[in-house]
Amino acid sequence: ADSAAPPLPALWQTEALVRLGDADSLVTVAAEPAWVRAGGTARPAWLVLRLAPGGELALEAVADDRVTGVGGPLYYAPDDSVPTPATTPYLVLSARAVQPAARGVDLGPAAAGPVAGRLVRRLALAWALQEPRLLGELPEGARVAWERSPARRVRKLAPFAAWASPVPRVLGGRLVWLVDGYVTARHFPFVRRMPLGGTLVAYDRAGFLGVVEAESGATRVFLRPDGGPLAAAWAGLAGAVVEPWASAPVEVRRAAPYPAELFRLHARLVERPGLGMLVGGADSARRTPAVHEYAWVPGRGAPVRTAAYVRGTPPRHDALLVGDPAEGAPALALLEAELDDLPAPALLEQRWGRFPTYEQMVDSVRGAGGTLSAGGVRYWLAPGRVGAMQVHVAPRGGGGAVVKWVSLAAGARAGAGRSVGEAWANLRGTSVPPPPGFPLPGSTAEARRWFLAADSAFRRGDFAAFGRAFEALRALLEAPPAPPK
Repeated sequence: ADSAAPPLPALWQTEALVRLGDADSLVTVAAEPAWVRAGGTARPAWLVLRLAPGGELALEAVADDRVTGVGGPLYYAPDDSVPTPATTPYLVLSARAVQPAARGVDLGPAAAGPVAGRLVRRLALAWALQEPRLLGELPEGARVAWERSPARRVRKLAPFAAWASPVPRVLGGRLVWLVDGYVTARHFPFVRRMPLGGTLVAYDRAGFLGVVEAESGATRVFLRPDGGPLAAAWAGLAGAVVEPWASAPVEVRRAAPYPAELFRLHARLVERPGLGMLVGGADSARRTPAVHEYAWVPGRGAPVRTAAYVRGTPPRHDALLVGDPAEGAPALALLEAELDDLPAPALLEQRWGRFPTYEQMVDSVRGAGGTLSAGGVRYWLAPGRVGAMQVHVAPRGGGGAVVKWVSLAAGARAGAGRSVGEAWANLRGTSVPPPPGFPLPGSTAEARRWFLAADSAFRRGDFAAFGRAFEALRALLEAPPAPPK
């Protein structure tokens, strides 16, 4: 219905999330949209792994469907369904955890690997790993760990598959890396070859799923249920190295994403029968959709992937391809009637750019020394309807990024504002976005809520809760922290 706002908008993109880490001199190791458990409820978020200069690792869960009253990020904690504006780690990991940026050999009593052992064993390991420290004096029970990135671990275990980039998930309170393994062939009868990873392939199936626990390094490989005969043959040759899909924990099967490279190929193949041109810019029919074109659908274990097609003059959306992860058995759905005469992304951007308040926002951000950066056009899914949206972010005082402007479209109607609620009201014709400088509705009430929480905690002597509430209030007001004494 027209009164129904986008149920689960997607507000953040990778570049803006990296900026949040840059503000604290942290290196962003990984960023991926995923459902997280917060206070026992599944919430849409981005899992962002940050690496501190000292080697410490913290996993943040940044809410993706909501921001603060001034457009700042909100962070979930595992035991609280209400996110906070203060930077809050969802999980804290040891410096020895398996992660994409891990390099070299880890040596010590806590290393996640086998015992270094006696001199002969250490000699063999030192030669194989080219690690001279193994020849020195080691404490009793010292262990050695190598291949400390998730992709390298599964590649060593199952070299017959082509392994993609790992994606983070939190399962059972632990950080787990999921890695898609593909089996490919350059030639296949009566099949036209397609580009994949710098080469042409005629056969490509996501046959395997690698699972790597970050802290322990434990690695398992599962044969996907629709992996195909070639993957099944490799699994048979590998013996116990590859486990059947039924052996995978239920939470792993639910959290597995639709394989990214496979969706890229599917999106281009679906285009050929005449669905229109795949969206992606100039010569879009020859380009691939971004990995993070996704949407949130309640009840799914992972975000669904999306690819849009346009046709006609002036161009309009013709169809939206949705890749449902479906608990490890990926399924495609083609939405056409739900698009309801939605203009093509390029036309939407032109229309959104003509809003007078948008031009004022651009000038306001530029006057403060920043740039209003537009993300890509994304889609929100509601029962019987598909809408489009675009989010603009700007630099935040003291570093980082904030959501400054949101544009929405549903059918032929468009709206914009400083928040999703404001943009939706504008789309329905019930309000006009006020110019920059006016407080957002609810921002004062949000600040008041955190002040009262801090005051209440102080009165009862709960200084840990007071600190959390005070930091949330500071983040909400974009106040810089006090200088160290």
